[in-house]
Amino acid sequence: MKKLLILATLVAWAPVAFAELPPLIPRDVLFSAAEFLTPSVSPDGKRIAWLAPDDNHVQQIWMRPLDGGDAKQLSHEKKRPIYQYAWADDNSTILYQQDSDGDENWHLYAIDVATGNVRDLTPWQGIHLDAFRTDRKRPHEVLVGLNLRDRRFIDMHRIDLRTGAVTLDTRNPGDVVAFIADADMVVRGAQATTPEGGHEIRWRADAKSPWRVLVRTGPDEVVELVDFSADGKSVIMRTSIGSDKVRLVERNLATGAQKELASDDEVDVDNVVIHPTRHVVQAAAFEKATREWKFLDKTFEADFEQMTKLGDGAVALLARDHADRVWIAEFMSDHGPIQYYAFDRASKKGTFIAVHRPKLKGLVLAPMKGVSITARDGLKLAGYLTLPQGVEAKNLPLVLFPHGGPWARDTWGYNRDVQLLANRGYAVLAGELSRLDRLRQEIPARGRSSMGTQDARRPRRCRAMGGRRGHCRSEARRDLRRLVRRLLGARRRDVLARCVSLLGRHLRCVQSHDVHEIDSAVLDGVPLDPPATRWRSRRSERR
Repeated sequence: MKKLLILATLVAWAPVAFAELPPLIPRDVLFSAAEFLTPSVSPDGKRIAWLAPDDNHVQQIWMRPLDGGDAKQLSHEKKRPIYQYAWADDNSTILYQQDSDGDENWHLYAIDVATGNVRDLTPWQGIHLDAFRTDRKRPHEVLVGLNLRDRRFIDMHRIDLRTGAVTLDTRNPGDVVAFIADADMVVRGAQATTPEGGHEIRWRADAKSPWRVLVRTGPDEVVELVDFSADGKSVIMRTSIGSDKVRLVERNLATGAQKELASDDEVDVDNVVIHPTRHVVQAAAFEKATREWKFLDKTFEADFEQMTKLGDGAVALLARDHADRVWIAEFMSDHGPIQYYAFDRASKKGTFIAVHRPKLKGLVLAPMKGVSITARDGLKLAGYLTLPQGVEAKNLPLVLFPHGGPWARDTWGYNRDVQLLANRGYAVLAGELSRLDRLRQEIPARGRSSMGTQDARRPRRCRAMGGRRGHCRSEARRDLRRLVRRLLGARRRDVLARCVSLLGRHLRCVQSHDVHEIDSAVLDGVPLDPPATRWRSRRSERR
């Protein structure tokens, strides 16, 4: 009876404006497993593979002919979903990573697509697979990072797909976090950390030559080795040295001469498209209000622009076959599911493959708009504002949604957490509100503490939530338990785990004094007034 009285009171308090909102989207439509993800094309261009759940809701690898036909389930994992996979260059094997019950000791598995036979290529207990790479010059070989020799360090090994033989290729001296191979699949580059917390790029002439230092930076700079040129005489790097933004550059190993390939005055360079055999940069992406591309290859640009006409939203190239004739494209939209297409460069025609969440089709989703915010110290911060549909954009309750970080960033496109809140009447502001590396030159001079969200706490109709807000985690958990007891009684505390799961594990990090507004709206599907008019934790009252 008490529970019914509380719910009836909440409905009575809901603002009249919320009656104009679109129909409530069920939580499982937004938060259940996607039905289609990350398609890729086989090296011969005749088949596609993708990730999708099976009848037991475990994400598996599937395959079918490119031109249509029945889907074939290739993997049969019992409990853990598969997140990463790739075609081997022998055209008959698919590789994927998997751990055991979430221990993050990743193993590399190989599936024979003809027979369905699955082999564990790294069958040692306690080992960890860091990364793997294949190359069409050596189609029966995989280059992998493993801590097989010493559990503390990732060394590079070669695995023969035909025999399963594993051979140590390159030892890790102890400070290397990543190795890079050249066009001939020879390990010639290394990215290491320095005792001061900085970064160091190393290279060598061949597999038997000593390592040399190419670049050494402090902890506040970004430097990342991306690839070698086809002749092995230059490297392609992402770097912030000498700039406030990360640029894409090419540097000659012998002379040190450097030329800029792609940069932007507002944002860092993001995704980079490199031709798989010529090892030249064809395009670079910059995540602004929406994704923008800078092209360095005119032929590639013409076909890419033709491909963008197939779908709606920000486009990305996911995969291509060995002949570079078939491309797999992803279209990310802010108001609908992700769309996947196959594009034939010869005919200039595309074929629709699938969407990642078919249940979203036909639903009213809120568009996301890029905005620029002037902080109290004058810095310009990029953000994304999402307004609920069907109501006037005036005096709306606002949820500030900082990303995890400080080194991550938000991007334009479909976001299930944002859509959940917008569908229930909240305006949502997400963006670069705590990211320190976007303004790496200015922030140290002004003080890093200015990059918080303190001002957003003061307005009575503005609250904050988000992932990895570690300073408030324990307080938020305590307030969540208090809220659950208040709503459903002390005997129903099991609802807490279900509530946290439904929000994608974000609620555990909600600002402690803002838990009541956000959580109660999500639990009951009832848009609420700000908590200042109703429940407030004692911590909030003290403020």
